[in-house]
Amino acid sequence: MKKGITVRFEEEEYDEIVRKAKQYRYNSTSEYIRDKVSSETVIKEDYEGKEKICDTFNSMRAEMIEQEKQLRNLLLRTVDSKLSREEFEAMIGVTVRQRERIEKMLNDILFRDFVKEKEIRQEENNSK
Repeated sequence: MKKGITVRFEEEEYDEIVRKAKQYRYNSTSEYIRDKVSSETVIKEDYEGKEKICDTFNSMRAEMIEQEKQLRNLLLRTVDSKLSREEFEAMIGVTVRQRERIEKMLNDILFRDFVKEKEIRQEENNSK
C-alpha cells in the first residue's frame, strides 16, 4: 500500500527538482524524489567509508615514503659491491612504483570522488 505526503518547496528548489528529474529522464518528480531520498543513506555510508580509506591511505603513504628514505640511507651505508647496490636499488624502485600505482588508482577512482562529495556535503551544510 502506497502512502503519500505533501511537501512544499521554495520556487527555486522546485525548479531545480523538476530540472534534475527531466535531466535524468524520470517520468515524474515523485520518482526522482523517491530515488533521491532512498539513495541519500547509501551516499552517506559510502562517504564515511571513503573518508576512512583516504585517511588510512594518507598515513600509510607517509610511512611508505619514510621507509623508502630509510632504505636508501641504509643502502648507502651497507652495500659494498656495485651489483648488490643495483639489486637493492631495483627492489626500492619496485616498491616506489607499487606505491605510485596505488596512489594513482586511489586518486583517480576514490579520492577525487571523495573530494567532490565532501564539497557537496559542505555546500549542503552551509545552505542549511
